[in-house]
Amino acid sequence: LEGDKKLQVLTGDWRVSEWIVVPESLRLEIPKGTTLRFDKTVGLLAKGPVLIIGTKEEPVILTGSGPSSEAGTWPGIALLKTQKSSDWTFVTIEKNSGVKKGEWELTGGVNFYEAEIKMNHVTFFENQAEDALNIVRSKFELKSVMIKNTTSDAFDSDFSQGTVEN
Repeated sequence: LEGDKKLQVLTGDWRVSEWIVVPESLRLEIPKGTTLRFDKTVGLLAKGPVLIIGTKEEPVILTGSGPSSEAGTWPGIALLKTQKSSDWTFVTIEKNSGVKKGEWELTGGVNFYEAEIKMNHVTFFENQAEDALNIVRSKFELKSVMIKNTTSDAFDSDFSQGTVEN
């Protein structure tokens, strides 16, 4: 992605108390070994691509900040009309309750709308949204994706094209 402007999270364990909003002119990179702990009412909203670059030994974890399962939920992630593909490798996403920001609401804990995504070794755990993963009008590649302990649909895809492996 030569010449692109990027936002990069520093490696570490971070509490997120405000929405992370990525404009279409930027991409967000989250490096291996990083944990983001989102407060109950905030999540990630991106109109630019999001690259999550974990490894087997140092995965990236996106979770709620509260101590209990109910207090520890957070809305989740929405990628909307990104011009370039997002790539997520070795990521665990936990305790989404469904994206809600003001009056605006989506059914998924993790949502892609007209936003190409490639996932490899991504785990969704303890999702409480209507869909753990919701992909709409997007191209996708899902490899070694696991969805565990979700209260409703694991994977919902509408008007999309993609592959699911392993």
